[in-house]
Amino acid sequence: MDDLWDKVREAAAISNQKEMISLLYQSGFLDGLEKTMHVKWRKIPREDLDCIVIAAAVDDLYEKLSQGEFILNPGGYIYKTIHFKAVAYTEQRNQLSDLHKEFQVYENFIDPFEAPSYELDRDYCLNRALVEVRKLLNRLGQENVQSVMAYVFDCIEAKRYDVTPAEISDALGLSSGTVRTSLSRGFKRLKRIAMEDNLAEQILNEAESITDIEDEEEVV
Repeated sequence: MDDLWDKVREAAAISNQKEMISLLYQSGFLDGLEKTMHVKWRKIPREDLDCIVIAAAVDDLYEKLSQGEFILNPGGYIYKTIHFKAVAYTEQRNQLSDLHKEFQVYENFIDPFEAPSYELDRDYCLNRALVEVRKLLNRLGQENVQSVMAYVFDCIEAKRYDVTPAEISDALGLSSGTVRTSLSRGFKRLKRIAMEDNLAEQILNEAESITDIEDEEEVV
């Protein structure tokens, strides 16, 4: 493992976060870490544990190493940081649950394009959805997840719905495994945030208002 951490330090020292993350995945360290944490912190939603707690701990390690700080045991640092962040996450969620239960959204995610919304302006809903989800990028955690999802949003905006993981891999210089993992985590996290923030209902209400106005103008 010493050889791994030497390479990790070298990658961070030249501000190459992607290489650092790639090394951690290729070595099997991150996969093993995630499996262990999924068991230890099973009460935390898996996508939140992966994208917020674990990814943030790895990002913290990168920040310290890239700024020239020497960490003797990077693996131990990650484990310790995950513990503190998981505890903080759990406490924050408990506080939100106690103080704002009336504001929590538990309904299934509303697809703006499912019935009975066929009569609404599909392009409007899609464009508004893209605007809103772009605002959520920095809440997705790991840099790779943000980069991959931003690329997907660009393709959707350009109406290129046939984008493949292979294309994303080539465009961003990431391994296919990293792209697939980032896509899975990104979409799961977006769905959870959309449910919590009630984004779909907001977009539907706006689309309905526009439709009503257009109907009135036609009548006149």
